[in-house]
Amino acid sequence: MAKNLKIAIVDDENEILNILEKFLKKQGHSVRTFSNPVVAKDQSIAATIRYCWIL
Repeated sequence: MAKNLKIAIVDDENEILNILEKFLKKQGHSVRTFSNPVVAKDQSIAATIRYCWIL
C-alpha cells in the first residue's frame, strides 16, 4: 500500500469512522472523516487537496 495517502471517509456510523481513522493513521496516511455526506461533498469542492475517498 502506498504511504502518505490523503484519505477522506464518509460513513454515518461514528464507530466505523473511528476504527478506520485509527487504522489508516497507523499506516501513515492523513485521514479526514465525515458523518454527513453533504458536508463531505461541500468540503471536497472547496478543498485544494485531493483525497482518496471511502464512501
